[in-house]
Amino acid sequence: MNIENLHLQKLFERTELCFEQVIKAKDRWLERCFDRLTPSESRKDFFLNLLVEGAVWSFNTFANQRAELKATLANLGNLLVEQVPNLFSLSRACLGPLLISFWQQQAPWSSYLALFSWALLSDYLDGALARRLKAISNLGKALDPLADKILAGCAAYIFWQSIWYWNLVLFLSSEIILITITIIGWLAHKFGWYKGSLVLGSNRFGQIKYNVQAVALVCLLLSFDYTANILLALANLLALGSIYRHLIPKKTSTTG
Repeated sequence: MNIENLHLQKLFERTELCFEQVIKAKDRWLERCFDRLTPSESRKDFFLNLLVEGAVWSFNTFANQRAELKATLANLGNLLVEQVPNLFSLSRACLGPLLISFWQQQAPWSSYLALFSWALLSDYLDGALARRLKAISNLGKALDPLADKILAGCAAYIFWQSIWYWNLVLFLSSEIILITITIIGWLAHKFGWYKGSLVLGSNRFGQIKYNVQAVALVCLLLSFDYTANILLALANLLALGSIYRHLIPKKTSTTG
């Protein structure tokens, strides 16, 4: 590796570290808010016990089969709880068609505000709940970035005339590449086709990219086209970093 490539690699790693600190700061603030809304005990046990006890109480006439019923419901509840993070990701994917519907019907600004608020909140909750409920899966790692791309793609469909041509081409190209990586990576991990270093799930570059795209979308809604295109150009650069990190994972010696 020559000196120029070494400097470029160090710059890339320092930029990623900066993004990581920003994401961690945001997550710490949101986790403090989340902690105030849920009990301090294990979140998974709390939600699971709430579901099981509520269902068993509803069927208290079956006292003789209470133990068997409770065990069955516990297994069902455990399965349902593990899918909660994926439901948040799916809900964010549904926001894309809903955004198009709002635009066609000239919905009030409060509708867009509610949509964007849920998009950002669900983007945090799916990952936070997956970690707290110990429900991290390859399916969830694939659904999270796919939901982001569906929403971003629907926004590009609405505002394509306001986006600079080269910006739109770079946006579509990078998103198609990222979607392809996600789908192929998920299938490869699921069926054991691939044992290499391809990484599923979002990375720091992708997380920052999604937030920059969200701000750009707000600017497009407000007709700040120039500002929106500058932000989209930045998002396209971040997309290149995300692609690189998917294909070449970061080497770490410690966890956390």
